[in-house]
Amino acid sequence: MHRAASAFTLVFAIAACAGYTLSGTVSGCGRTGTVFVAVFDEDAWDAEMPLWHVELEPPTSGSTLSFSFTGIPAGEYAVFAFQDEDYNGTLNLGLLGSTEPWGTYRHVSIIPTFSAMAFRLNGNQTGIKITIS
Repeated sequence: MHRAASAFTLVFAIAACAGYTLSGTVSGCGRTGTVFVAVFDEDAWDAEMPLWHVELEPPTSGSTLSFSFTGIPAGEYAVFAFQDEDYNGTLNLGLLGSTEPWGTYRHVSIIPTFSAMAFRLNGNQTGIKITIS
């Protein structure tokens, strides 16, 4: 019995170290421009360098795309998405904010801040919905 309990503990510890899955959809996507979905912790947000990101081709039909990240450790994160309509790899900003569609998980208005977007990841989180506009 002791060996079985030890084996279970080891498997559980390995699974916990492997990290969690974070997945969902981005809706409101147009037909032109790569859709970037990025995961940040507070330091990464301040440095404008995502910890994880994925680049999705624009949808050929409909306006929704799916994304998934695996191996993310427990922690506090924010998820941000935008559609790069001019394919320059960055979110274009004008005098009144972004000139390209963007959105976040945990919707914020006007200026996204990490504290407004942040959520705690303690296990697999699926079904995240982001709408870009």
